Amino acid sequence: MRVLVSGVGQGGTCLLVEVLRGLNLVNFSPNVEDRKFLDYPELPENYGTKLTTDATEMLTIDNFWDVPDKLRSCMDKYKDLYIVFSLRHPLDVFMSQLVRGQKRVNGGDTEGLSDVGTPWGAMLAITHAYVIFKFLKHHFPERILPIKMEDLVLEPKKTVVRIAKYFNVRATKAAHEFYKHNRNLYQKERYGDTLDKSVVGLHDKQLEMFGNGFFKNRQAYIDVAFLLLSSIIKDLNYTTWRE
Repeated sequence: MRVLVSGVGQGGTCLLVEVLRGLNLVNFSPNVEDRKFLDYPELPENYGTKLTTDATEMLTIDNFWDVPDKLRSCMDKYKDLYIVFSLRHPLDVFMSQLVRGQKRVNGGDTEGLSDVGTPWGAMLAITHAYVIFKFLKHHFPERILPIKMEDLVLEPKKTVVRIAKYFNVRATKAAHEFYKHNRNLYQKERYGDTLDKSVVGLHDKQLEMFGNGFFKNRQAYIDVAFLLLSSIIKDLNYTTWRE
């Protein structure tokens, strides 16, 4: 078996990796993310890793249209390859990407995000992730498992059991304690050994309470993002405070 965890950046992929590592399904890559995943001449057996849909290898002007074909070729070649796709409310992703992007820009670290810290960069990343998700779900419905970050955070035990059942294994203690083993240093520093439920429903909370007040005077960012992302929000069965 081979397993790929994917989804947009700031969408919960790191948490899912730790659940799957805890289930001992495959040997996960030493690094959190293997950006060469789609370019291996031969993908290792019993291998697992993460590759977000907005990593530079997945989202550039030059490769935007090539990624679905690469993924289809990979899935066709490896019949034992399963994708666990992390979903999160698009508005929450939008907000998190802007705040995280600003921190990366200020720190001089701009690797891995398209147009770091900009509304259009975040919109492009979210739309691209949605296209890839729908493409995979259409062509490989039996080999893609969508998991909402909100379910993993608010109902961790139930969601971990659901993931384990999908792979026909028993949920382990390590899988249930996934949030204690986060290899993402940024998230580890921020959350420690706890599961932060405040990351759910950011768009429904007081804007001045998130990102050190980044959105306090940027309500229009959320309004425009909602208008542009409304069809994706509804298709993924999310709701907003506007409904």
